[in-house]
Amino acid sequence: MRRDMRYLVAAAFALIMGGCGPRHTGSGATPKTIGPPAPAPPGSTTMWGPLRVEAVAPVRSEIGWTRDFVRANRVVAYDVVIAQDRANCPDDLVASIAKTDERGCRGVDVFPERCKIEPAIRARVEVEVVHMIELTHKCAGEATTYTPKEDDPRTSLSNAGRACFKAKNKLKAESTWTSLYELTELRMIERVDAVRTTLPTMLARVLDPKLDPKPKLYCRDDGAYLDGTAGAPVVAPSTPPVALAELLVTRAARPPLEGDATPLTGDAFKSEHALWESCNGQSAKSSLVASERCLLLRQLDRFLRDVEDLARPDTPKGIAAPIGSGGAP
Repeated sequence: MRRDMRYLVAAAFALIMGGCGPRHTGSGATPKTIGPPAPAPPGSTTMWGPLRVEAVAPVRSEIGWTRDFVRANRVVAYDVVIAQDRANCPDDLVASIAKTDERGCRGVDVFPERCKIEPAIRARVEVEVVHMIELTHKCAGEATTYTPKEDDPRTSLSNAGRACFKAKNKLKAESTWTSLYELTELRMIERVDAVRTTLPTMLARVLDPKLDPKPKLYCRDDGAYLDGTAGAPVVAPSTPPVALAELLVTRAARPPLEGDATPLTGDAFKSEHALWESCNGQSAKSSLVASERCLLLRQLDRFLRDVEDLARPDTPKGIAAPIGSGGAP
């Protein structure tokens, strides 16, 4: 029986909390404490290289209803490791090698041999991408969708489901009744709602491969180099959430936690039964995103069972056809 089927969903990843240095190669070890460099030797100036991305990996995914059976959020956390080289360069070289980025910070794309290279600085930035999941219900064969009450969606959905069940099954033999699982049609659409991070503009700039040929970026959103040294005025974030979310998926080192052969998406309505069947397919079981959405559907499945139990006693029954009627004499 479909109601007795068990479904195991992996709904979270362990957040990696170790230091960044040992996990990535670079031009030196990361100091235990990120901070401004010591004063440069006489006749030298501290210069910074361009910011670069060393790793992007999804580390956590969580899902849950924000409005019962109508709206849910899926939050995916990414671990982005940013690195930056710095060096002490002779003063007579600085004017000829220094460049200025779009924020007004000075840096060097490639350090000459006369510059004394310091250990690379690395910092991990967490980015949370918030996906809004909206679920629409309707009775099979009807054009009008349900309109759940904002303050009590469960009750309004229950009333609509009971009305649908009775309208489709009344005056029919109980043995021929269609279950509410097949009479309830759903459409689930997901979109990026927000991106939460402290450095959205910098991340979008260094993640976008199309911008690689253009001048490099040397400072964070707050106008400081990666080690915290002031370099330019603060730049207000200007990156649309959707653009940054797409860049994270593109640059992720591991398979992204985004839609891939995932049920419950698209513009078409499907019955709850058909969607549940797709949740038990191999493609859905191998996808974390699909497993999470199917967990939402599992909760709805139990709700519909309870609604049908309430609707059955109120549904007028028809007379069953006599045994052997319509058969050969």
